Amino acid sequence: MKVFGRGFAGFEEELREKVKKIKNVQFVGEVGDEEKLTLMKGARAYIFASYDEDFGITPVEAMGQGTPVVAFKSGGVKETVVDPSASSGQAGATGVFYNKNTPDALNQAIEKFEKAKISKDECVRQAKKFEKKTFIQLVQKTVAG
Repeated sequence: MKVFGRGFAGFEEELREKVKKIKNVQFVGEVGDEEKLTLMKGARAYIFASYDEDFGITPVEAMGQGTPVVAFKSGGVKETVVDPSASSGQAGATGVFYNKNTPDALNQAIEKFEKAKISKDECVRQAKKFEKKTFIQLVQKTVAG
């Protein structure tokens, strides 16, 4: 597992120390856009533990790379990620939510994710709903009335 990013809500040093003790986890730190997308594309899932993020572009970026999202059910991901339980089983699913931002709840969500059949193509299709072009078209349609 690779962990990348900057800051981590002030827990970066604590996270670095914990990661040192886990053999299959590598802390990569802050990365550029190109490397971020490469990491996302090669990932089995993108974990998004942020809470009350207004929109949360990184889960959409991950889905755009065909990567499902495991996310704390809070803020914008409720609008961008489709959980199997909310999508008539597996059809249309792009990720898995968890309701408490705790390690145990995250572990349970990862177990649920491991059993889910989430299509890379469905992830990409969902991400396209949030492209700039789509947004402009919707605004023009709304304004034109």
